[in-house]
Amino acid sequence: PGVVVGAGVTVGHRAVLHSCHIGDDVLVGISATVLDDVEVGEGSIIAAGSLLAPGSVFSPRSLIRGTPGKRIREVSADELAWIKRSAERYVDLAKRYMGIAEEQGGLQKKQGE
Repeated sequence: PGVVVGAGVTVGHRAVLHSCHIGDDVLVGISATVLDDVEVGEGSIIAAGSLLAPGSVFSPRSLIRGTPGKRIREVSADELAWIKRSAERYVDLAKRYMGIAEEQGGLQKKQGE
């Protein structure tokens, strides 16, 4: 029934989320694939390149890696803090970018488009 992505989630480049539920404060690594009906608990990390098989369920604060994805261990307090800082940095970068774009007269199309 669609993709649900919680607050404070960072999704890496080329990651695929398909009809899954991603809890708050999750880091989805580069090129990770999360398939149908997967549930990832809050505060988890999905390693780059991992494939989470349909119907998989992961408890909060899981470090998940592999093909198929398996829970390796619990995410530490330091790792969880890093996930939250990472998401905050991306939000700050987006705000800075939008401010610069507004100062320059908004987003412009390239000549010839």
